[in-house]
Amino acid sequence: MAPSTSIRPVTVALGLALTGALVLAARAGGRGCAGPGPRDFGEPQAEERILLVGNSFTSANALGDQLAHLVACARGDDVLPYVEVVAPDGGRLAERVGDDAVATALARDAFATVVLQEQSQIPALPRDTPPARTSRAAVAALHGRIRRAGAETVLFATWGYRAGDPAQGARGGSFDAMQDALTAGYEALRDATDGQARVAPVGEAFRAVQQLPRRDGDGAFDALYAADDKHPSPAGSYLAAAVLTATITGRPTQACTWRPGGVPDALAATLRQVADRAVLPWSERSATDSDR
Repeated sequence: MAPSTSIRPVTVALGLALTGALVLAARAGGRGCAGPGPRDFGEPQAEERILLVGNSFTSANALGDQLAHLVACARGDDVLPYVEVVAPDGGRLAERVGDDAVATALARDAFATVVLQEQSQIPALPRDTPPARTSRAAVAALHGRIRRAGAETVLFATWGYRAGDPAQGARGGSFDAMQDALTAGYEALRDATDGQARVAPVGEAFRAVQQLPRRDGDGAFDALYAADDKHPSPAGSYLAAAVLTATITGRPTQACTWRPGGVPDALAATLRQVADRAVLPWSERSATDSDR
């Protein structure tokens, strides 16, 4: 899949039938969509390997496990991919340049994809601030290592805090203001890779849930957040896993019935549909829109 040129905000209308190209793609990858049989998500003999690098936004709610199940389903595989997580609490990507965790992992295993998640406030800062400049340099350095290892870089574009981040002034005064700044910040991080990295627009998927019609989305946005209104709940991590899956595989997740405990079936189906529509190319989404 060619890298996307930008992160597009999406407005999702639910209650529509997934038809046309989107459904055909789902059926093509539909084998095992209830999830593979019980296996540890870290089995070394699994064919595909994914490395997640970030902090507690990445490690929360066993995101690696959720991602493994959804990737296997989307690809129609019976074996879960091997997912390794390097995500110390509060970690910044600049710290991963200076330590051995990522370099050791890349040297040890042939990862197909490496997902990079920056600290949750830094990409929302103005581009000329020292933390923003340091972040871009870190992404460029890590991307170079990832490319030399034969892997692909995916940027995990995170979400605004539920009530915004007052510490950032007008740029963080509300969820939407912070999300706008984060979206622009992750586009700048993608530019730091010479446009080679792909962006998983998780934050824009959060925004799409916020914009759901009341009859479809009552309480769904609040359900994405943990008690601190910053970190993801199990549902928020499930939405992130679905967005990452669609980004990594280029296939929809809607037919994948696997979900973690604590996420109701109806909410899980809504979140997968939001994720697919946030990520999949417009050429596939348009077939769905024409049947509304």
